[in-house]
Amino acid sequence: MSRRIAHKVLLVGWEAADWQMLRPLVDGGLMPALAKLIADGASGNLATIQPALSPMLWTSIATGKRADKHGICGLVEPTADHTGLRPASSTSRSCKAVWNILCQVGMTSRVVGWPSSHPAEPIRGTVVSDRFVNSLRDANEELSFAPQTFHPSSLEQEIGPLCVRPSDVQMDAILPFVPQLEQIEWKNDQRIHDLVRLMARTSSVHAAACHQIVQQHWDFQAVYYSAIEDFSRCFGPFFEKHSDADPPGDAIDRNILVGCYQFLDMMLEALLSFAGTDTTVLLVSDHGSPRGIHQSGFVSSQSHDLPQYGFGIACAKGPGILRGTQLTGATVLDVTPTILTMLGMAVGNDMDGRPWHEIFAEQVPSKRIKTWESEQSSAGQPIENVASNPRDNADALQLLSDMGHNYAPSGDLQQIATRVSKNNRIYLAIALTDSNRVPQAIEHWNSLVTDYPGESSHAIQLASCYQRVDCWPECKDTLAHIPEEARQLPEVQFMLAKIALQEGETGEALRIACELAEQASENLHFLNRVGALFLQASAWEEAESVFQNSLAASKTNPIAHDGLAQVYLELDQLKTAVKHARSAVELIHHFPAAHFHLGAALHYAGHAEEAIAAFETCLSMGYELEETHSRLAGLYLLRDPAKAKHHRDLANLS
Repeated sequence: MSRRIAHKVLLVGWEAADWQMLRPLVDGGLMPALAKLIADGASGNLATIQPALSPMLWTSIATGKRADKHGICGLVEPTADHTGLRPASSTSRSCKAVWNILCQVGMTSRVVGWPSSHPAEPIRGTVVSDRFVNSLRDANEELSFAPQTFHPSSLEQEIGPLCVRPSDVQMDAILPFVPQLEQIEWKNDQRIHDLVRLMARTSSVHAAACHQIVQQHWDFQAVYYSAIEDFSRCFGPFFEKHSDADPPGDAIDRNILVGCYQFLDMMLEALLSFAGTDTTVLLVSDHGSPRGIHQSGFVSSQSHDLPQYGFGIACAKGPGILRGTQLTGATVLDVTPTILTMLGMAVGNDMDGRPWHEIFAEQVPSKRIKTWESEQSSAGQPIENVASNPRDNADALQLLSDMGHNYAPSGDLQQIATRVSKNNRIYLAIALTDSNRVPQAIEHWNSLVTDYPGESSHAIQLASCYQRVDCWPECKDTLAHIPEEARQLPEVQFMLAKIALQEGETGEALRIACELAEQASENLHFLNRVGALFLQASAWEEAESVFQNSLAASKTNPIAHDGLAQVYLELDQLKTAVKHARSAVELIHHFPAAHFHLGAALHYAGHAEEAIAAFETCLSMGYELEETHSRLAGLYLLRDPAKAKHHRDLANLS
């Protein structure tokens, strides 16, 4: 184990926190604890991954791995006998979480409310699983917890009495959320009942976290708050723009949402105070606010629609963290590698993320291990059999309902379980597609096409994957077998345009691209794909216009920045090309194409040393290997002939 730069690490998770929502409140002085965290440490965007489903994302945060490696592939899962459902569970996780790894080396962890943490794992330390808050639904119920909610089980006697029930919430606690309370018939207003329920739920999680944080010793603590997502679901999304002319109901909803953020800020202040100045704090979210519909690899608008979310947030402060640092290119997959590095631990080569070395106050060696999965010492992982709980089905159906899947509670659970299994297979295939594991994705989409031949959405995804690996005959054949109605879908038209380009029919491709551009509106993902078509057809002015429209829809848009970098490279506007390429890689570090385009722009602009760095980064990501080696061979020719020869050989240049 290397020297640790952090004495203790506190990881705080805020579901769906977004800088576009937080910045106005921070700048307006409404979130002083978060403002101080930002000022005293490092902060930046945190890129999410697809599909953006909470249990999958938070498990990726806790493991540093994507869904195909960690095994959580949906919101809920069928029971072993497929006769019922349960929320995604810790027993379905197929790899070790950060607290399991720390347990192996004798470190103590405390985990509160983390998604998919039930049953509580017998780690060195304590766990309050995510089923804890599900025991607080009805103010009239006797408080009871599902078996295995706590580790050790005796923790229930300590945490149980700290739970805040809706009946415990007093009027003076509601007033900061609803200043107009005395002016409305609040007893008959469902919004007030929803508010009280969510206040009790959030307060109970916070009470459990504070109880654990003041315990005598720990090395790592993780606590998760779902409040932003919960409040937004009840009271609508937060919008900065408003006026005095807003309807009274809208004003109340907005006040409640602002109150939610201030509520969390006060809780953050308490956590930081209890943790002490010797604790390094990470505050992260899994994604930002909804930005339309995600169509990863041309997902069909008929069945695979999932919300597309903006960037999440990341903040770090405390011993070992540089003050006032901007974090760039970070993803949810980086959190566990960063925590391990700060605690002097090796990062597994099978992890998909990277440590944030750029925010460390001192140089920290990168220690690696092949995998933590083969380490034999006790990791405190759960027993295989999860105790059945009569509320599992209800909790699972509620999660599905929250995502818009309204299965009737009286429906055939076995049929619902079958549908859930199918959806989880789709989510896994989307995760593989998003991670560029295209051969594996093709295998999964092929299996879905075979099992569900009447659902064209699977075939569309399969065709998209074939296209990504230049299997054009397979792509064309797959599309030929879908119904004519499905062929008119925009994502299919995109692929048909690309097939036309491959077959030399540029005019047909441009015809389709122009028709798609008219439909694009402000959907940035749609716009980016239209822009890419124009790029491929060498229609530079049209590509520039579309990418600029996409950037106007969202400034945190790395695809549009990279598209513009390519346009301005072709137009020989090198300074502008460099600016956009830099913006792209700052937003998402693991974007090898953008690093390549940055290197090309810097090279042509005469900044050879920076170009070499960009191409070396691109090469480390495995992008355009021969071309990248060729570029580096030319750049090194007069600087380092030996390196130039090395790259010439790898580029197969004579």
